[in-house]
Amino acid sequence: MGSVEDTDGAEEEKGGAAAHMLNTQQPVDIDSLPTISMEEVPKHKKREDCWTVVDGLVYDVTDYIPFHPGGKKILLGAGKESSEMFRK
Repeated sequence: MGSVEDTDGAEEEKGGAAAHMLNTQQPVDIDSLPTISMEEVPKHKKREDCWTVVDGLVYDVTDYIPFHPGGKKILLGAGKESSEMFRK
């Protein structure tokens, strides 16, 4: 999987300044994904435009919201890093 990079290019396990965007509906070579800054992620925290970060990857979960087994609870991770929440 892709990793999160901080501003000097060093790789980190969690956090950092950038993550990769992943469209969960298409198989993708993770190394080919664009880098998204962590400052961009909070701009996408609405039901109509919902991104979340899990393990350093940015997921656009907008289309998944109606199907999420926990219902609207998925929005608790909207626009932020939610790896820990994802594992619960």
